[in-house]
Amino acid sequence: MINLKSIYTVLLALYILTSLLIPLASANKLIFVALVMIYGMYILFFKKEKKFACLKLTLAPVIIIAIFVYGYIRAMFGDNDMALARQFLLGTGMFALIYPIEEFEIDMQKLMLIIAKIYIAFYAIYVIDAINLMEYDVPGFVKGFAGLFDNAITRTIGEQMMVLGGGWMKYRSIFGGKGMMIYLGSISFMLVLVSVLYLDFFKTKRWINLLWVVLGTVLSFTAGQRACMLFIPAILCVITWLQLNQKLKLISAGMIGVVAMATVAYLIKNTSILSFGDRSNAVKIGHMICYFEQLNLKQGLIGDGMGSYYLTSYSPTTQEMLAQTEITFLDHCRYFGIPLSMTIWLSMIFPKWNGIAADVRKWKIWQAKEELAVLLIYFVWAQLNPVLFNSFGLVIVLWYWNILFSKSKKGTYTC
Repeated sequence: MINLKSIYTVLLALYILTSLLIPLASANKLIFVALVMIYGMYILFFKKEKKFACLKLTLAPVIIIAIFVYGYIRAMFGDNDMALARQFLLGTGMFALIYPIEEFEIDMQKLMLIIAKIYIAFYAIYVIDAINLMEYDVPGFVKGFAGLFDNAITRTIGEQMMVLGGGWMKYRSIFGGKGMMIYLGSISFMLVLVSVLYLDFFKTKRWINLLWVVLGTVLSFTAGQRACMLFIPAILCVITWLQLNQKLKLISAGMIGVVAMATVAYLIKNTSILSFGDRSNAVKIGHMICYFEQLNLKQGLIGDGMGSYYLTSYSPTTQEMLAQTEITFLDHCRYFGIPLSMTIWLSMIFPKWNGIAADVRKWKIWQAKEELAVLLIYFVWAQLNPVLFNSFGLVIVLWYWNILFSKSKKGTYTC
């Protein structure tokens, strides 16, 4: 059992890392199959009794997967994007990993701490290689520092991460003028990893973890993603605020409100981050408007099936048929209908439905307030970009569930 736990933990770590760093290499898919097979063989041949006792822990994975199966079946009888529907359906298998994680008593918090440091280290190499390749006017000391690490190893790692990690390099104007954009497909997950390190810093007072937080935050800004610049500082502020006592929380809340309003005013005046005229913002607004314009009773109640197309536009002269947009929740409403979509998202937040009323009424879920804050902010990000339902995005749900169940075993949280 101990050896099996170690093997499973290593494979799970490799699955998460390959999904973050080189998802296009398909190595993560092979590892995922191995994870499923190992747990399946353990249940069938090694676990002598109570083989399906894990289902008593939570039915949330079963509920969510069943809804996606329903959406896939609906898609088979319509003119839908079946490749996209298949991708979503297979991806929901990630939710079922909570059962072996709990069965083998894997500590996702500790595992994520290790993954966070490895990911940030590799991302630093990726950024250094990109700086050496780009003809960008960076400060001389930055260019000089990056040049110190310009060798065959960093070039190979950087090149493979760009090709197999869904990365690119280009210039993007946000604050006016030409700006650097060194992007990797999994950059959104930096929010989770930085949060895990920051939470551990408050728990253990290990200053080295704070340095990792600073490094991860700085590296995320090089992606040129406005969501990184908004949400990662936001979650760090929220976590810090949650560590304060009640008196300081009240005092700091007012200060944070003033700073937030000043920041928003500055961004509106001096950048394109919140500009309605920005193309990216116009696309998102167009997706939302077109959804409500085309909403009907049938779609609202039972959906049109996964991968269903709809006409969207973000300017008077631009129209296109899309099966997936950047607004994840509205996509789910089109696929499954509003009631089932609400069920999916509530199941991720409350993995035990019979405990929702008690949790809300007695604020028991507040025992995991920091982890809940990370989850909710990542959910907000998922409404601006499709960063949740993929090979790495759902790891945050597994981490959050593992924290809740861990607190439940210790008696600090009761689902």
